[in-house]
Amino acid sequence: MARVPVPHLVGEPQLEADFAPGTLPDELAEALAGFLEDAEPILFSPGTLPDPFSDSAHMRVRVGIMTDGR
Repeated sequence: MARVPVPHLVGEPQLEADFAPGTLPDELAEALAGFLEDAEPILFSPGTLPDPFSDSAHMRVRVGIMTDGR
């Protein structure tokens, strides 16, 4: 289980939720994958953070903000 920020619109409160790998319904997983592939990055941090979905301390992810234009 990983506690991660929930995507939100600018101006809305930022929430966190618990997610477990492999538990997202296929329909939502496909929509999320489409967003991650097509969204435009608007801000990238020069660093990385530990991957919240990996058990390995060596797995890291980029930090950034992306938009779908809304």
